[in-house]
Amino acid sequence: MKRRKAIAAVLAAVLSLVSASAAYAEELSEQEMTEVLEQEPTEQETAEPPQEDAAEQLSYGKVVDAAEDAESLEGEYIPVLMYHHFAIRNMGVGNGVVTTTKELEDHLHYFQSQGYRIISLEELDSLLTATERDTHAEGLGLGLGKKYLCITMDDGYFSNYDLAYPLFKKYRVPASVFAVTDYVTNRIGIQKFTWNQAATMEKSGYMKVYSHTADHQPVVAGEEEAFLDSMRRSEETLTEVHNRKIVMSHK
Repeated sequence: MKRRKAIAAVLAAVLSLVSASAAYAEELSEQEMTEVLEQEPTEQETAEPPQEDAAEQLSYGKVVDAAEDAESLEGEYIPVLMYHHFAIRNMGVGNGVVTTTKELEDHLHYFQSQGYRIISLEELDSLLTATERDTHAEGLGLGLGKKYLCITMDDGYFSNYDLAYPLFKKYRVPASVFAVTDYVTNRIGIQKFTWNQAATMEKSGYMKVYSHTADHQPVVAGEEEAFLDSMRRSEETLTEVHNRKIVMSHK
């Protein structure tokens, strides 16, 4: 149990290798996000960002630097990348919730070229369970002897399906998306994928959809029951989606 807690502590501090922290995503209002995303052109209208683009190089450089910093701990922990929304073109320095498709492909190519094996969250759980069972060593290190990595996405944006999913299939790597279920079902806010599209991703074997609460409300001291209710409603929605095979229609 002590080792499990130590591993959990490591995972709680894993790399966020996109261009800014998840805290920025929480602070960005829906209106601000919409204003950014409305600038996004179609793929046919947009040329690929130039290699020398400063913002692009900054994001890619952060990934490379973080990976190089991890080399001394190879096999000792498993980094988890967390993304939000994807776009065709660069949205500018400081927009930490949007990753370009070129940046994502650079990330996937880089980590595979460096010998990382990208695994699903189910595989992560199996690895941690086996490590906890098979070793009694103290400390935070996992001692795996191999480099593993996980990819996650938050909220359930349509771009997860439209832009990121094809790249996961191309590179044959798994990823997990944590959807805000009310937003998907009721088409709230910035465009989300549909449950039918979620089913397509899951059937491919490359994507899994999990709960990110029903309404994306923060946990407030003294109102923990409201948060737990949001989690229960979200899990009920996903259970219904999976059990029906044909996914829910939208209101």
